[in-house]
Amino acid sequence: MGAPPIASVVVPVHNGRRVIASALDALGPQVVAVGAEIVVVDDASTDATPTLVERWARAHPEVDLRLVRQAVHRGVNAARNAGIEAAGTAMLCITDGDDLVAPG
Repeated sequence: MGAPPIASVVVPVHNGRRVIASALDALGPQVVAVGAEIVVVDDASTDATPTLVERWARAHPEVDLRLVRQAVHRGVNAARNAGIEAAGTAMLCITDGDDLVAPG
């Protein structure tokens, strides 16, 4: 097992099957480079979002990614708060499931 993460990137998402893989593709190399983790909070999606996140995580084992699933859709702020609670660090970055984070 590797070193604990130095920071957590919280990514709330609801029905983001069209965008979540691109968001994770943009984040993945950056979190690996700095030793951070990604916490994706699925806010009760009714599409394939959770399956796509799990598939992405399996395809990128070098990325420390956890999926938190909310059974009831509670909105982006509740999803962010759930991600903050699940984060393994005190240093946080919050981005949304449809954001593309620029390198660096």
